[in-house]
Amino acid sequence: MPRAKKSAARLDPAPRPIDGALPYFNVLNKDPSREYVWVYKAATDYGPEHYSYLGYELERYSDNGPRPAMASVDMETGLTLKPSGTVIESRGNVLMSASKARFNDIRDNGSDGVSGQNAANRQEKAMLNHAKHVKDSMRGINPRAAQGVSVESDKGSFAVVPAGEED
Repeated sequence: MPRAKKSAARLDPAPRPIDGALPYFNVLNKDPSREYVWVYKAATDYGPEHYSYLGYELERYSDNGPRPAMASVDMETGLTLKPSGTVIESRGNVLMSASKARFNDIRDNGSDGVSGQNAANRQEKAMLNHAKHVKDSMRGINPRAAQGVSVESDKGSFAVVPAGEED
């Protein structure tokens, strides 16, 4: 029997960012009680005005405050060369932040107070009856059988999802 040929061990390159602009948007010295977002200054719909309306505030340079990872710094002191109080900008974007509580409120309840993740969870719960162990056929996650799958909702609608030879 022929001997198995040994192959050389893989030598993969070190991982690196897939986006060349990534270092320009990393933020150092973040306040752990705040959530940060870069906002494109020239945006017509979701620009700084929109985020300000939602409760976000513009971030400004300060000695120990947040700053872009690639901001110009004094090599001796390590402090930014931008004057204190200057709005933090990088590549046409401004840095804005909101308190974690406000960020969580927007995520959970939406900016209008009635949308957000909580509303999505309520809608999904109303659409799916988990007690019947019925999967959502619109998402393509139904169990398949050779004769097809029958799906009935609480509202009385009924559908048969066909299963072909390729399934």
